[in-house]
Amino acid sequence: QGLLTGMAARRNPLADASTLWSLVVANRFAWLSDWLRRQDEEMVALEQEYIALLIRGRAQLQDTWSRYISCDRAATTALE
Repeated sequence: QGLLTGMAARRNPLADASTLWSLVVANRFAWLSDWLRRQDEEMVALEQEYIALLIRGRAQLQDTWSRYISCDRAATTALE
């Protein structure tokens, strides 16, 4: 069971695609911080590109994740 599916099964209000997107972006900033500390310029540049991609694709990612969460939640409910 995935993180969001498990949270949704327990009726956690944070189990949505918007929260997942925020967690993913926050995690990428943590990695960016690590690359900055290590002074790894190549990885800093890659991480910045990835973060920008996540930001530009937010709507599409959230839509896709929402559909997945809905399907997975329906499947989990059917098994109960």
